[in-house]
Amino acid sequence: MRMNIERVGLSGADTGKIRACFEVSLAAQRVDEPEGPWFTERPFTGWLTVGWDGNPREAWLATDQGSPAGWYRLELPVRENVDQAHLDIVVHPAARRRGLGRALLRHAAGRAAEHGRTVLNGDPRRGSPGEAFARSAGAKPGMVDVQRMLDIGKLEKGRLARLRGPAERAAAGYSLVSWAGPVPEEYIEQAAAVYNGMADAPRDPEITHEPWDADRVRERVNDLRRHYGMRDYTVAARHDDTGELAGLTEVPGIHGGEAGASRAPARAAAEGRDDGASRNHGAPTGADRDLERPGQRAHDLGQ
Repeated sequence: MRMNIERVGLSGADTGKIRACFEVSLAAQRVDEPEGPWFTERPFTGWLTVGWDGNPREAWLATDQGSPAGWYRLELPVRENVDQAHLDIVVHPAARRRGLGRALLRHAAGRAAEHGRTVLNGDPRRGSPGEAFARSAGAKPGMVDVQRMLDIGKLEKGRLARLRGPAERAAAGYSLVSWAGPVPEEYIEQAAAVYNGMADAPRDPEITHEPWDADRVRERVNDLRRHYGMRDYTVAARHDDTGELAGLTEVPGIHGGEAGASRAPARAAAEGRDDGASRNHGAPTGADRDLERPGQRAHDLGQ
């Protein structure tokens, strides 16, 4: 293998290398995640270039005799967890088992060290070649995330109607408000408070919670979504007496008809209440499947 590793310009001008990264990623997903869903090009480009939260990042593309063979993306948090870097490595299936992943890891570790980072994090899918690679490199497993996929076309007939009645009774004293697109200014402070309701969610002990305020909602939610070709659809539960938002559910819609990952945070003061209006009932049996991603942490970048 005659490998060359070149930096990918993330300003939007380096479209050839960005597209090459996408094509390698899609080829890998088709092998590693045959049931999907797979990144489409526009959300992938937004994720690669600006990320989900706007942190600084860099990407490097590996070629073998001029053909794209793999790449990595290194994200560098600047407000919390500044000793760490998040690393995604992808190797084309046709280029695996030839040392390319190790070469990309060594290169990424060197770049992370130059930025003063001592820990690399990643999130390969459980049972995937990525998990085996991370373990072979000395990474330690962390918290497991579960990705649930719901095919609404397979919902049991009448299921939603049966859920509606108990939810409406439990939601006495609450009303629903909704919006499409960015969080409206009139709700932006309250949305930040609701996002902060996730502060007590389980996490690896080395990971610090990222607190939300109105500016962070503007920067990380409102300003970035346009880069992915997504449009958020949000429903929030508002307490009638106080006017406060108790919880909300967001579903980013991706052009092409597929819904992206949703989240349903709740304000800490509302947790434990059976308010119904913001309850996450979960996917009905038989209509969903779970895919697990154990976090992997590799310490001591000098090795």
